[in-house]
Parts: sequence; C-alpha cells; structure tokens
Amino acid sequence: MEAAASPSRDECILYLISCFRTRIKSSLQVNRVLDFMPSLSLDQKRQLRAVAGEMGDVEGAEKLLSLVEKEAPDSPGLCQEFCEALTKGGYDAANYLDPSLNELPPPSLEAAGDLGKALVNLFFDRLTDTLQASQVAFQCLGKRLLDKEDVERVIIEKNTQGNKSAVREMLYRIIQKKEWLSPFLEALGEAGHANMAACISGHPNEKGINGASDSSNEMYEAPNSEAVENLQPRTELQEALEDEKNVSEKSFEDLPEISEPDVSLQETNACDVNANFGQMNLYSDDSDHVESRDQRPSSEKEPSLRDYQMEVAKPALEGKNIIICLPTGTGKTRVAVYIAKDHLDKKRKAKECGKVIVLVNKVPLVEQHLENEFGPYMKHLYRTIGLSGASQLKFSFPELIRDYDVIICTAKILENALEKVYEDEEERVQLSVFSLMIIDECHHTQKEAVYNNIMRYYLKEKRRNEKRKKEGKQLVAQPQILGLTASPGVGGATTHSKAEEHILTICANLDADEIVTVQEHSMQLQHQAKDPLKKFEIADSKKEDPFREKLVNIMTEIQCYAQFSPNTNFGSQAYEQWVIQEEKKAAKEGTRKERVCAEHLKKYNDAMLINNTTQM
Repeated sequence: MEAAASPSRDECILYLISCFRTRIKSSLQVNRVLDFMPSLSLDQKRQLRAVAGEMGDVEGAEKLLSLVEKEAPDSPGLCQEFCEALTKGGYDAANYLDPSLNELPPPSLEAAGDLGKALVNLFFDRLTDTLQASQVAFQCLGKRLLDKEDVERVIIEKNTQGNKSAVREMLYRIIQKKEWLSPFLEALGEAGHANMAACISGHPNEKGINGASDSSNEMYEAPNSEAVENLQPRTELQEALEDEKNVSEKSFEDLPEISEPDVSLQETNACDVNANFGQMNLYSDDSDHVESRDQRPSSEKEPSLRDYQMEVAKPALEGKNIIICLPTGTGKTRVAVYIAKDHLDKKRKAKECGKVIVLVNKVPLVEQHLENEFGPYMKHLYRTIGLSGASQLKFSFPELIRDYDVIICTAKILENALEKVYEDEEERVQLSVFSLMIIDECHHTQKEAVYNNIMRYYLKEKRRNEKRKKEGKQLVAQPQILGLTASPGVGGATTHSKAEEHILTICANLDADEIVTVQEHSMQLQHQAKDPLKKFEIADSKKEDPFREKLVNIMTEIQCYAQFSPNTNFGSQAYEQWVIQEEKKAAKEGTRKERVCAEHLKKYNDAMLINNTTQM
C-alpha cells in the first residue's frame, strides 16, 4: 500500500491560513504587504487597496487572503511570496505561516500581545492626548517597531490632521508588529513619556521603564484596580513582558545596527530629521516651519516647469478659472500637477481645507495620471488616489473624498455622485467639497457630455450665489476650474463666426476667464513640441495570412473550452465589446475560468485588429 504524498509547502501555508485566519487578519496592513507582492497585478492591488481604504485593513486582509487562496493553485510560489511579504513588513502574522511551526508564538507570547492591545485600548484617550507622535515614532524607528515608511506616514498625518490623529495612526501600526509591547514601553520612556509607560506596565508610582525620567512632568492616575484586574493580574503582565522581551532580543540579534539621533528630538529641526532618517521629507515636531524647495530631499520629486509652462500656469496660480491650451506632448499634465500642489500648499499654509479632483474621460488615464504624474510628485505630502468604473469592488465615493486630498477619477463617477443615483442620501456629493477641479480634455465640455453635466451643477450654484449675495446671505464655496486641452476645436464649424461661437461656448460652460496659450516663450514651445510626421507607403496586398489563421485557431479553441457563443466575427470592434461584457459578467459571478478565457480572447482580438491594419 502506497504512502500518502506529503502536502506541498503551499498546501501547508493555505492550511495554516485557514487555522489562524482571525489572527492573521488583525496583524497586517494591506497596503504595506501589497508592496512586496509583485505576482499580483496592478488592478488586483488597486482593488484591494480600495477595500482597505473604504472598509479597513481587517476587511482588506480578508479579501487578500481570499485572493491568495483562490490564485494559489494556478500561481506556484504565491503563498511563499505572501509569507515573505509579511516577514519583510515585520508583521506578527508571519509567525503563523511557517510550515515547520518553529516560529509559532507560544500561548504566553500571544497572551502578552492580546493584553498589550487591551492596555492600549484602555489608555487610548490618554495616549492620544499626551504622546508627541513624532518623538515616539522616531524612538520606535530605532527599536524597529516602525520602518521609515511608517514614520513618514505618521509625520504626514500629523501635518495634515493633527497630533491626535497621528498618534492613532502610529498606535495602529505598532500593535501589528512582532513582540511590540516591551519595546514600545521602552520607547515611551525614552521619548519623555515614562509616566505613561509606567501606568501601562502597572508601575504608576515608579519613574518608568528602565528608570527613564519623564521630562514632560506628566501626572496620571492609574486606572482603578477593578479595571486592571478585569484585564489580567499584574504578575501575569510582568511575566508576559519578560517572555516577550526575551523573544524580541533573540529576534533582533541578526539584524543590522542602525544609528540613533545624536541630538534631542525636542531640539531637532527639519534638516536634522532628514539627515538622521534617510533623507525623508519630514517636518520638525516643534516648529511650524515647512522646508523650502531647496531643502527638500532629492529622493522625493518636486515638480518643475519650463518657461512656457510657467507662462500658461500663472493665471491659475493667481486663482483664476482658465483653460490651458498646449500641444500634445508639451506637458499639460505636468502644469496641472504644479498648479494642484501650489494650490494645496497655499491652503495648508492658510490653515484652510484644500481638496483637488482631477477628471478624465477615459479609464486608462486614471492610472496613467496617478502613476506617472500626480503620484510621484504629490503622494509624499498629500493623500492621492485613482478611481474608475473598471474596478470590480464597491467603494463609497463620499468617504474616499473625505479621506484623500487628491482624487483622480473618471468624470462619470462624479456625475453619478452629483445626481444622487445612490439609494443612500449620504452618498450624494456637493462640488463645494472641492477647492480645485481639473478637467482633462476639457474641449468635451459641450452638449450632453459628462463634463458639461457636471459643470451645470457648478453654474447653477454660481447663480444661486449671486442671488445669495444680493440677499446678504452666506455664499457656498465653489472650486477653482482648470481646463486642459490641446485644442478647443471648432465643433464642425465652417465659418469663422461659428468657430468663434463654439470656442466661446466652451469657455462659458467652464466658467473660464480666458484661454491661455504661450505667447512670450513661443520659440521654446516650438522646440519642445514634436510635429507629427505622416508618411504613406503602398504595400502589396496579402495573398496569405498565416498569422490571422493561427489566431483564429487559438481563439476558436478558447471559445470551445469556455463554451462561449459570440454572434460577431473575430477581429472586429463588436467582438471586443462582446468579450468585455463576458469578462465583466464572469468577474461579477466569480467564475474564474470564463474570466481568464475572456481576458485572453480580448488580447488575441487586439492582435487581430492590429494585424488587419498592417501588412505583414
């Protein structure tokens, strides 16, 4: 009788996921883990990040685990990649997925972690009221509780939402790390919060962890004895801390040393922070001073404009509604990025709420603008997200608006929100929540186009404001409008007057003061602009087309395998529309075979379309 085959490593990991699912979900951050998983597509990552942003990391982690379980049979190595991602992120969840079970935390260590979370929850209001987020975060960085990205997010949160919000963000990240409790208490003591550390550890009358003094002279009353007893006996807490500390020291033996700051964190300015922490773009905790552009680290991009670009940007920088007209390939989007960042910087300096929405008319432009333009130049200072109808996951648009500073989306998403197509009244959006609205390819703002429907809401509110002004009532805020186009076009006009009328209509629809073109630096623009070159070559017609024949055979086999029955021919736009609908239908129903087949058919159909327009 043959012995049963041993389960593979992937099968072991999947089994461990099913066993420890609850602990794994509560011990990781989806966004960070996805950074270390190149096997997942950009679309899959974007969908998972949207879920995590809308519903929280626990729900996002559930979706990620489900995706790993679903894709693992057809993606060898995906489970191992997931485990390595958890390890690189420093998450406690990695210990539960080692098939050898050597890293499985003992019950005492699990109890210490659970007890630590309960204690943090008990003292949460005092922690948020007392801790200086930047100082504690830097100490946690030295103890490897946080990495540079964690610290950067805490600093950005502090500068945008305040110290309390930054403390919440920091605590949320800390409690997901390995053996975090004892090092965290030490970090509190070293950051000048020894009394707070003493209260958490059950020594409210002592100087704190490791005898550190409390430089801020904080005075706290310990929670009543009944509350502490409801958590765990004091002796058990002390034993758990000792166990955790021993494991922590063993875990960090092989890690490289990192240097700690030589100066007091309370005396550190922005430049010192950059020098000590890998040239991150951080701000001093005790100063409102923001780094000048020359002081900004080169590792984080700063948008810069050519002379002709700055010429067309100036009116928008002054707060005017304009249409920027620049030829294709001369950097219209870069100008928009510069204007958006300048706008948000001014709002932040004035302590006002600034929010930018970038509208595009094609789904691919969302990711293009996010990855190539707005993301690289703005995400280190402002929360930036891209949204489109291509996502299969549901998201709450109003909630995302509240959570992000820069939203890049297809115009249809905003139109739906304005028209209150949702059943829930809370899902409705007002244009007044935005301070700057950038409209790409704005020459489409005419007739019944989506752009024009959105601008109707703007113009209606403008007329209401004029009425409110006459009545002495408070005005409703309206966003600044920035239109981008290579040419406003003439709308099919055949006469000069009709063309002029069309252009003026576009300006009126966008409430634009003027169409800005390059005048002073036209020579530089001409040098930068690349005129298209048209060249025609007559090719012999093809007598045989082996490439098309091969494609037809492949696509026919795929259709038979998936049991598809299209009523259109290969290599046509109608076939492409049909296969896209099949792909969406399969994704909605969760039928992986049909979805993958439809995806391949679309690629082959694209190849056939190209083949039809070229001579081979």
